[in-house]
Amino acid sequence: ITRDHARSREITRDHARSTRDLPETQPRSAEICRGQVRIPESEAPNVRNGNVRMEADLDTTASSSGVIFALGGYAGGACLFAADGGLYYEYSALLLRRYTFKVGRLPPSSAHVKVGMEMRTPSQRGAPARLLFTVNGVPAKNESGWRLARRRGLPTATTAAVEVGRTVPVVFTANEGFDVGMDLGSPVADYYYGLKPFRFDGKINAIHFESL
Repeated sequence: ITRDHARSREITRDHARSTRDLPETQPRSAEICRGQVRIPESEAPNVRNGNVRMEADLDTTASSSGVIFALGGYAGGACLFAADGGLYYEYSALLLRRYTFKVGRLPPSSAHVKVGMEMRTPSQRGAPARLLFTVNGVPAKNESGWRLARRRGLPTATTAAVEVGRTVPVVFTANEGFDVGMDLGSPVADYYYGLKPFRFDGKINAIHFESL
């Protein structure tokens, strides 16, 4: 083995270690309020490929719209948002794949709501992640996608759990961040691409994240 080849293998091993170690630099638990934006990805909850539980404490109406949280940007990112009272989750895997799910609905009248999300991701590089969403503690019925002209033919799931088939192993982007109540920079989701920053028009009291 040449010296250059040995050095290349050492760099590869170091990169693999740094990939596994990255989530260790992120908080084990955090409570984030509306208006906290541009949090660096290295200091944000790991909703990219982590094992994490989230609870968003919201005051909403039946037609509330806007971003609840967003990490990253259009090329790579994850977000949870409301649109006309529907709850949606979108994950962009560096433009290789884009996963869009309708994960429930807000109550039909003005209400104090707790939206939950639990993400589980195996340790393998690029492993699929499974997510379970709840509204006021009840698993949400998942109905995937919108019937827009450019998004026809999306399947409809029938369980509360959804799967992101390929996660991003290291970071989404170098220059985007984590936003609550809006999505600054490039928008994560196709739906609100022309509506950015798509501010949440209800009230976000707090969002609590905890690593599992």
